[in-house]
Amino acid sequence: MTETYDLIVVGAGPCGIAVGAAAEKAGLSCVLFDKGCVTSSLLSYPYYMTFFSTAVMLEVGEVSFTIPNAKPTRREALAYYRKVVEQCGIEVRQYEDVVDISGEQGAFSVTTCSANGETMDHLASAVVV
Repeated sequence: MTETYDLIVVGAGPCGIAVGAAAEKAGLSCVLFDKGCVTSSLLSYPYYMTFFSTAVMLEVGEVSFTIPNAKPTRREALAYYRKVVEQCGIEVRQYEDVVDISGEQGAFSVTTCSANGETMDHLASAVVV
């Protein structure tokens, strides 16, 4: 079965989530694929790390990043970005790696491989990497 979307996003980190939130707000059908979990890139940051940026500068869409201090910790950022995914209704396929992208603007084919080794084809008008 081939699934069709307006937009496919490779990666469910902060940037991918921001693209997904904007797509959802614009009424586009969108899915994010990540070879790990949501915001898996942040998991490698030091456990007690504090960001240099303020929470306001890291906000995505219309979801407030409310914390007790001006600058969020790694833990607060992980919780926030997962909240954005939930509140914005972003479809995320965790542990589904993008293995091939072909086509051209308006007609892309994206092949993914799930954690159990199953491959699946998806069609999209646009792809963000």
